[in-house]
Amino acid sequence: MSYNIELPSRILLTPSEVASFFNVSLRTVYFWHKIGKIQGIRIWRFLRIYRNSLEGMAARSRHAPEWSSQGGC
Repeated sequence: MSYNIELPSRILLTPSEVASFFNVSLRTVYFWHKIGKIQGIRIWRFLRIYRNSLEGMAARSRHAPEWSSQGGC
Protein backbone atom coordinates (compact mmCIF):
# COMPACT_ATOMS: atom_id res chain seq x y z
CA MET A 1 0.00 0.00 0.00
CA SER A 2 1.37 3.42 -0.85
CA TYR A 3 0.44 6.61 0.92
CA ASN A 4 -0.32 9.98 -0.65
CA ILE A 5 1.69 12.25 1.61
CA GLU A 6 4.11 12.12 4.49
CA LEU A 7 2.68 12.49 7.97
CA PRO A 8 3.14 16.02 9.32
CA SER A 9 5.54 16.25 12.25
CA ARG A 10 2.92 17.72 14.59
CA ILE A 11 1.69 15.66 17.54
CA LEU A 12 -2.01 16.16 16.72
CA LEU A 13 -3.42 15.76 13.21
CA THR A 14 -6.78 16.65 11.71
CA PRO A 15 -9.07 13.92 10.43
CA SER A 16 -8.57 15.33 6.90
CA GLU A 17 -4.81 14.83 7.13
CA VAL A 18 -5.30 11.26 8.32
CA ALA A 19 -7.80 10.55 5.54
CA SER A 20 -5.39 11.91 2.92
CA PHE A 21 -2.49 9.88 4.28
CA PHE A 22 -4.37 6.57 4.29
CA ASN A 23 -6.44 7.41 1.18
CA VAL A 24 -9.75 6.81 2.99
CA SER A 25 -12.85 8.93 3.62
CA LEU A 26 -13.37 11.20 6.61
CA ARG A 27 -16.16 8.89 7.70
CA THR A 28 -13.66 6.03 7.91
CA VAL A 29 -11.32 8.10 10.09
CA TYR A 30 -14.14 8.92 12.51
CA PHE A 31 -15.17 5.25 12.55
CA TRP A 32 -11.60 4.13 13.29
CA HIS A 33 -11.56 6.56 16.22
CA LYS A 34 -14.94 5.34 17.47
CA ILE A 35 -13.86 1.68 17.51
CA GLY A 36 -10.45 2.48 19.01
CA LYS A 37 -8.29 1.66 16.00
CA ILE A 38 -6.70 5.12 16.26
CA GLN A 39 -6.46 7.32 19.34
CA GLY A 40 -7.37 10.97 19.44
CA ILE A 41 -8.78 13.74 21.55
CA ARG A 42 -11.77 16.01 21.21
CA ILE A 43 -10.97 19.69 21.57
CA TRP A 44 -14.29 21.40 21.96
CA ARG A 45 -16.20 19.62 19.21
CA PHE A 46 -13.19 18.99 16.95
CA LEU A 47 -11.38 15.67 16.74
CA ARG A 48 -7.59 15.57 16.64
CA ILE A 49 -5.71 12.32 16.10
CA TYR A 50 -2.48 11.47 17.92
CA ARG A 51 0.31 11.02 15.39
CA ASN A 52 1.93 8.17 17.34
CA SER A 53 -1.26 6.08 17.06
CA LEU A 54 -0.95 6.29 13.26
CA GLU A 55 2.73 5.37 13.07
CA GLY A 56 2.06 1.87 14.40
CA MET A 57 -0.94 1.46 12.11
CA ALA A 58 1.07 2.55 9.06
CA ALA A 59 3.90 0.17 9.94
CA ARG A 60 1.47 -2.75 10.34
CA SER A 61 -0.24 -2.05 7.02
CA ARG A 62 3.09 -1.90 5.16
CA HIS A 63 3.87 -5.45 6.30
CA ALA A 64 0.35 -6.77 5.68
CA PRO A 65 0.02 -9.15 2.75
CA GLU A 66 -1.64 -7.79 -0.37
CA TRP A 67 -4.93 -9.45 -1.43
CA SER A 68 -4.58 -11.49 -4.56
CA SER A 69 -6.68 -10.41 -7.51
CA GLN A 70 -6.86 -14.01 -8.72
CA GLY A 71 -9.55 -15.31 -6.46
CA GLY A 72 -9.48 -16.57 -2.91
CA CYS A 73 -11.78 -15.74 -0.04
